[in-house]
Amino acid sequence: MSSSKQKLSEQEILSQFNSYKQELTALSTKIGELESEAEEHKLVIDTMKPLDVTRKCFRLIGGVLVERTVQEVLPALQTNADGVIRSAYFNAILSILNIFRSIM
Repeated sequence: MSSSKQKLSEQEILSQFNSYKQELTALSTKIGELESEAEEHKLVIDTMKPLDVTRKCFRLIGGVLVERTVQEVLPALQTNADGVIRSAYFNAILSILNIFRSIM
C-alpha cells in the first residue's frame, strides 16, 4: 500500500477478501450458466443445419412464439450463441480487472 492510503485492520482486510471471494464465485456461476446456454444454442444449431432451409420452425422472441423458416432462424441462433460466449468472457474479464483495480 502507498503511504497515502490508510492501513486497513485485519478485520477490514478479511471482510474485503470475503467480498472479493463472493464476487468471483458469483462470476464463476454466471459464466457456467452462460456456457450452458451457449452449449444449448450449439445443440439446436447442429440439429437444424441438416434440415431443409424452407422447413417451418418456431422461435420464441420476447415471450411470443413466431413461425419462421430454418433459413431465417439459423443465422440469428448463431449470432446469439456467439454473443452469449463473448458476453460471458467479457464480463468476467471486466469484473476481474475491477477487483484488481480496487486492490491496487
